[in-house]
Amino acid sequence: MKQTGLLILLFLLCAVGGMAQKGNIVITGQVVNRQADTPRSLNINVNDSFSADARINVPLDEDGRFRANLDFPFGHDFSIDYDGIFMLYASPGDSLHITIDAGRLNKDVDAITFSGRVDERCVACNRFSKEMSDVIYWRPDSLQHYDLPLDEYMQCFNRAYHSICDTVARYAKANGFSEQTRKFLCTDVLFALSNDCMGYQGRTPQESVAFFRQPVFRLNDPDNLSNYLMYSIHLGMYHFKLCEQDSVLARLIKTKDSEAIERRQMEIILEQLKSISRDVMLSHYFEQQRRVPVPDSTAFTLPVIWQRLEEVSRELQQRDTAYIHFSCGSDSIIRHDAVGEAAAYTAICTDDFFRYLSKRHPGKVLYIDIFSTWCGPCREDRKVMPELHAQFSEKDVVFVNLSLKSKRKAWAEMLEGGELKGENYWFNEELSNRLMSAISLHGFPTYLLGSDGRFLTRNASRPIEHEKTVRAIQRALGIK
Repeated sequence: MKQTGLLILLFLLCAVGGMAQKGNIVITGQVVNRQADTPRSLNINVNDSFSADARINVPLDEDGRFRANLDFPFGHDFSIDYDGIFMLYASPGDSLHITIDAGRLNKDVDAITFSGRVDERCVACNRFSKEMSDVIYWRPDSLQHYDLPLDEYMQCFNRAYHSICDTVARYAKANGFSEQTRKFLCTDVLFALSNDCMGYQGRTPQESVAFFRQPVFRLNDPDNLSNYLMYSIHLGMYHFKLCEQDSVLARLIKTKDSEAIERRQMEIILEQLKSISRDVMLSHYFEQQRRVPVPDSTAFTLPVIWQRLEEVSRELQQRDTAYIHFSCGSDSIIRHDAVGEAAAYTAICTDDFFRYLSKRHPGKVLYIDIFSTWCGPCREDRKVMPELHAQFSEKDVVFVNLSLKSKRKAWAEMLEGGELKGENYWFNEELSNRLMSAISLHGFPTYLLGSDGRFLTRNASRPIEHEKTVRAIQRALGIK
């Protein structure tokens, strides 16, 4: 769960020697033993509600060095993506130096080491996720019985949790970790275990919801804030379960009024008792729905959460329509061109990709789909995309598909199978990382709407929100 999705990190990173950026956690590092074909940048996945950037692309200098400044208000898991995912941890005030050995990344040895003033929990998080994966992801069969009565299910849950914690305690002792780190790892395991129990239904809808507020989760314990990522995911699931049982929301979903649906989802959180856990539910929801206005400060128990969400909201509003300058430099983007029954693939290299699109389609509205070949929600959107194409077939609208983080072969197979309509581009790993950072990609799919070199929004509605998407494109065309 920690390595899936949906992820969020922070304010711009720079190479060594560049301008220092806002942040209270300093990360420096170096990639050693690089080869000619190894990536020249890395991505940091923030996984944080309090950042306008989901991923930060960090360039490496000639010697493979990099520098990043992060700004976490609470202790937080995050990850580095450099030809593989490395789970890390940081808390306010930390400073760490990371060495990544590119020559050992695909071997069964430590490819990442730490030095400097490093939080012990960072070392423990990285090592534990690699060395104890069998323990972390062990689940007894009893927890798959989602129809058990809640009290019986919780007996099974608590036995599994305490069994894993016993193993964690032995692991921590063997590695000389502190009691604080042991507790941290146990909290991590607790919420990871809860994530795997999301399918629990119980005997009644009430039991399904009640699972997420059981005493074992200590929902209003401030210590949970030292493991903010996993804590917020648990509360996000709790909110999801509340929404599942809400009759008002069920009626709104039938109307397909996305704005009303989003308002009701927020109201469901605000109907909960004012508490630390409600603050975190609000921040988690805002992370998922960046278009939703942040509630008034009086809705929050922790002022820092409201302040940070307000800052992010303002930044996102300012950024939403700002132009994106994206250069592929010496790297090439591949464009697919259908030539009769044949297919041609053209390498595109430009100092400004979005300006290139505008010049290629002057005066036309661009609806840009950013997706990956393995993305399930992207496939769901693709099922209804033909309806949008047909509706605007005689209008000045161009549908552009950008494939990121995908194997070129899989992309080509989708094209050959007729799954992708419109104008199609494939980005290699290096350019995928850089573009994801440039647009602060929050997840797949993401849609952009623009015309004549300017963006109307970087957060356009999805094809499955058909009526809303049609209205947005019509406004862009100037149709009343």
